[in-house]
Amino acid sequence: MNFSLRLLVRSGFRFASAAIAIVGFTFALGQSMHAQMQSSEAKSTGSASVEEFSYEAGIEALEAFQLEVNDQLRARHFDELDRLASKLRAGKVRWPGSRWKLSDFYVGLEEPRPGLNPTDEDWKSHLRLLQEWKNAKPQSISARVALAAAYVGYGYHARGVGFSDTVSDNGWELFRERVTKADQVLQEAANLREKCPHWYAVLLEVAKADGWPKDKTTALFEKAVAYEPLYYEYYHDLADYLQPKWHGEPGETENFAKQSADRLGGDEGDVLYFQLAFSQRCSCKKEPIMKSMSWERIKKGYEASERVYGRSLMRTNHIAYMASKVGDVITADEAFKRMAGRWSEPVWGNEGVFENWRDWVTRMAPQEREEQKFKLELSRNMETPEGKRHGIEIEQVLSKHYGECSSTASESAKVPFRIMIELKADGTPIAMRAEPWTDVWQCLVKFLPMKAGTLSAPPRDKYWFSLDVDPRAISN
Repeated sequence: MNFSLRLLVRSGFRFASAAIAIVGFTFALGQSMHAQMQSSEAKSTGSASVEEFSYEAGIEALEAFQLEVNDQLRARHFDELDRLASKLRAGKVRWPGSRWKLSDFYVGLEEPRPGLNPTDEDWKSHLRLLQEWKNAKPQSISARVALAAAYVGYGYHARGVGFSDTVSDNGWELFRERVTKADQVLQEAANLREKCPHWYAVLLEVAKADGWPKDKTTALFEKAVAYEPLYYEYYHDLADYLQPKWHGEPGETENFAKQSADRLGGDEGDVLYFQLAFSQRCSCKKEPIMKSMSWERIKKGYEASERVYGRSLMRTNHIAYMASKVGDVITADEAFKRMAGRWSEPVWGNEGVFENWRDWVTRMAPQEREEQKFKLELSRNMETPEGKRHGIEIEQVLSKHYGECSSTASESAKVPFRIMIELKADGTPIAMRAEPWTDVWQCLVKFLPMKAGTLSAPPRDKYWFSLDVDPRAISN
């Protein structure tokens, strides 16, 4: 009797998908940020209720909000700005998905025009406007915090965005001078009666830029979270500070994310963990920090952000991006479907990158769903007496050859693996897989029983069962 044996050579449940996951994702920016921001500006101009914008109104809502705040400054509507900031602070107003609107209020004021590439003259004009607001409203905490944030931004304008060894001596001098000015403005603001949570956030930016010692920066962070434990900008700032490229050591940012999330606990802790994971992305192929964090907790945080704070199109972009990068194509596919093509430039960079990730995920998702279905069936089979019996039977056959196969394999090949075998209704093996495919397994293949009757008949045809083998536990 001839028995056909199909050896399905698959390394891990994603088959060969890892080999093509990254190919083709290095694209230059294909759209003009300037044009997009002009479009958003046109949409936002004249709105009298900037606090009413919602992410669900469209992906451009956040930019429209920032631009409208910027318009209010240009129009010298200082009273309106103070009223809006006070309302956002007092109500701790959030966008759907948990982000504080107060932080975007200041984003709209920290640069001459959010999203554009301002000249030095643009910066000087912007700082004059903020100084005018401060002079007109000497008791305004918002004016001073916005001015300090702008000085930090103006410092980075002089420094540039390259590595430290690319910064000129003049660039460093201007950078330090402007960061020092921001610090001075914040210290003056500390004496005002009205307080603002973003004051601490800007000072933490100063700490990173000015190279404060770690103990001093950490002490500032503790004061900040004691004042407002759920203001996420504090956590983002210290997470950045702890990166090796700034003032930390490898692994410190990831440990900080976990400790901070555990400290908050519950849904709020998970939401923070999700936010920190996305904020620490490097937009590079490997995404080392994100991949070293707990993916299950990141997903849990995304779900909590929607459950507690409502659905957010921006957060859906975030989870689609992260799921694509870590290879969770099912989660990514579900997010892409919810987005319905409404992509975010701050998340993806440009439309070409978005479309290529989306198309790759769309191609891989059906295969991945079949694989998950298979794994679920296998798991259920192995919880039954029949599945356990088949596992024992195949181990009795193969265990006689464990020592031989292990002794001929290299030490690097002696890693645990799982054997999965499909049986016909009469107990004949008709297909098999191993994860991973190792030298030990390749040796054991030739000793598999190929005749009907060697293994007992399964409950049904095309029945899968498995056996876990650890060559390190095999004695020769």
